[in-house]
Amino acid sequence: MPFLAPVMEQLKQLTRLSDSELMGALVSSFFTVFIKKIAGIRPLSEGFTPEQSLQDSTTDQGEKEYEMRSGNMITLGENEEIDIADPKRPNDAFEPFFLAIVKQLGSALEVPFEVLLMWFSNNYSASRGAILEAWKTFRMYRSWFVDDFCQPVYEEFLTEAVTSGRIVAPGFLTDPTTKLAWCGSRWGGVGQGQIDPMKETKASILRLRNNLSTYEDEAQAIGNEDWEASVQRLSREDKLLQELELKVNESTETEDFAEDVTEDVDKV
Repeated sequence: MPFLAPVMEQLKQLTRLSDSELMGALVSSFFTVFIKKIAGIRPLSEGFTPEQSLQDSTTDQGEKEYEMRSGNMITLGENEEIDIADPKRPNDAFEPFFLAIVKQLGSALEVPFEVLLMWFSNNYSASRGAILEAWKTFRMYRSWFVDDFCQPVYEEFLTEAVTSGRIVAPGFLTDPTTKLAWCGSRWGGVGQGQIDPMKETKASILRLRNNLSTYEDEAQAIGNEDWEASVQRLSREDKLLQELELKVNESTETEDFAEDVTEDVDKV
């Protein structure tokens, strides 16, 4: 079932509402000024025949054409007055109503409306809370996708490779438990990212210092999908810096940050 299946009808109605408001604002922009006349006087539009256009300066009945432009001064005829059009567009109630519908959509999809609209106008705590709630849903769908597609495809691929002899896996074809062990895998993906890198990196260090997480998990959380490859690159870079007798100067801010983390660990 598609992800948007529960809210297809609401999305269609929301699209219609947006299109209607846009068309209403466009049409209302064409109306600027109306000429009002007393009863018994023919309106301005009836002075034109189908063959004539509004660009004609006068009609057969001698009526005037009024035109809006910068600094224009027009003398009205007898029994005429101007009525400024006020179509009430754009509609002031459109945005609150639009946000109310989007909030309903977010509730149905289990995604906060801030994430749905990519609109983070609140403070850090509220924005982070919205992202954390959204990631609960994203992880659920990611887990379904892994269990129903990625893992079965991987197991079929591995079975074909072992059967053909391209991969040597003792016990794979004879012992179900051994096969399960050979097929054991961990599927990652795009990381959650960080809103405030300083605060979240500090929290990550606290989790590592207190054995509440692993380096691989923390690296994946900030968007680095391959922690081992990063560590190997860091090792090569460190050796190169030592060979060139270069030192990385640590700023005062970095030292203060390390001290703050140490103090927090001590408190814990």
